[in-house]
Amino acid sequence: MASHTPGAPVFAPPAELPDWALRSVDLANPRLGAKAIAASDDFFAEVARMLNP
Repeated sequence: MASHTPGAPVFAPPAELPDWALRSVDLANPRLGAKAIAASDDFFAEVARMLNP
């Protein structure tokens, strides 16, 4: 078990994506103009953060 400084953030390694995902365009990217228009719950964060790459 690796030790870390208490209270320091622990980051997971990036997910390994399948080949089709590596070749695809992220249509939920706000840089392409994607916008969240509705959500049923703002418990975790504001709706705009859902599209934050």
